Amino acid sequence: MSTFVRRLLGAAALDASVYEEVEADQAATTQALAVVLLSSAAAGIGAQELGETSPASVALFSTIALIAWMGWAFVTYEIGVRLLPEPETRSDPGELLRTIGFATAPGLLRIFALLPGARVPVFALTAVWMLVAMILAVRQALDYKSTGRAIGVCALGWVLSIVFAFVLGLLFGPSLADARQRQTGGPTPALINPSLYGRDNFEFFCAPCHGLQGRGDGPIAAALKTPPADLTKLATKNGGVYPRQQVEEFVTNGRPVPAHGTTAMPVWGPTFRSLEPSDALVKQRIANVVQYVESLQLK
Repeated sequence: MSTFVRRLLGAAALDASVYEEVEADQAATTQALAVVLLSSAAAGIGAQELGETSPASVALFSTIALIAWMGWAFVTYEIGVRLLPEPETRSDPGELLRTIGFATAPGLLRIFALLPGARVPVFALTAVWMLVAMILAVRQALDYKSTGRAIGVCALGWVLSIVFAFVLGLLFGPSLADARQRQTGGPTPALINPSLYGRDNFEFFCAPCHGLQGRGDGPIAAALKTPPADLTKLATKNGGVYPRQQVEEFVTNGRPVPAHGTTAMPVWGPTFRSLEPSDALVKQRIANVVQYVESLQLK
């Protein structure tokens, strides 16, 4: 097995020794760049419809994924090294870029989003997987002793990169859609979940922490300092009545819902507003999420 493949698999498997290895090896810079480019290409291919791909569309979505990663890397460096360093933090841009470059290894699986019905779950799973890998990479590269600090740095950069990717999609998506419709008569799929359906948005934005069933057992839950709340018990903890208005306020503005727990989760109102051209669509998206959470309540 070649060194590159071993490192690629080790990075995807969240092997801390691999991240230490590439941090110290200046020759690994080219390999890290290759991982980022392959991961971005996989995102571009996965954003297509099976049998309806076009070079222009693949190139556009690959570029959006690459630029989003670059934004994530820049924000992570600025926050991790300049704003929230620990006394032991010693890192140059090359060291950090090599480690977080290999942290995109799980993104290679985004090519499987090309399969029918797989786009949302594949992109959601790989996004969370890459976030966890990024946390490990940042902790190793910046010599953090606190995993919580690494989580905070990466989570903030992750949210900003998602918003950035959506903004890029909104800017460049319409022209691509028009070109594609002229060529094929079909619509262009979005890079990341464009659906207004409550379940789709819950699975993409909420399930990574709260789990698909809302029980607080999402794939990233174990890495969080404060365990995610069990959303299936909101009505039970409110005297058997689902606190719809409070949940809506919490999702929109981050106001606390006693049954939910802390306000450590992201506030999705601003994110949703960046995705939609009108307040009506933002309100509809939030209302659908709130309604879907109601459907998860214990009977």
